[in-house]
Amino acid sequence: MGVRWGVALSGVERLDAALRRTAVEVHNFRTPLRRTVDEVARPSIARNFEIGGRPDPWQELSDETIARKGSDRILVDTGQGMRSATARARWTITREQAAYVGSSFPERSWFMELHQRADDFDVAFPARPFAVVQPEDLDAMRGVFASWLDRDVIPRYTLG
Repeated sequence: MGVRWGVALSGVERLDAALRRTAVEVHNFRTPLRRTVDEVARPSIARNFEIGGRPDPWQELSDETIARKGSDRILVDTGQGMRSATARARWTITREQAAYVGSSFPERSWFMELHQRADDFDVAFPARPFAVVQPEDLDAMRGVFASWLDRDVIPRYTLG
């Protein structure tokens, strides 16, 4: 009769279950995506309004526009555009992505009509992009995901 031997590993079932839960958790990025939108993207968009464009500044207003408005501030006089652009409702967040939906601005209809009729006017309407991911935003976004893994995912599934 041959000798039988083996190694008994305690906790294998717990380890297997923990790894399976972790795999499920890291396939659902809704939490870090929400944090990325709230902690990085929306404040970055607000900053673009506050300083008048990044990384390149927006084209300055014409003297006529400044005289008419009584201000040289671009897109921030009433705050409506910035509030609309930074609203959480602008974002669609799923398990896999966060998408900025910017096509339903209240002022969009008249603004688009002006652009479509630009040939009727003796004025150009410069682009003023505000929903732009900045280089420093990428590092902050990575930080949000790293923090999520370190703070929320890994500790939840460690054995011990």
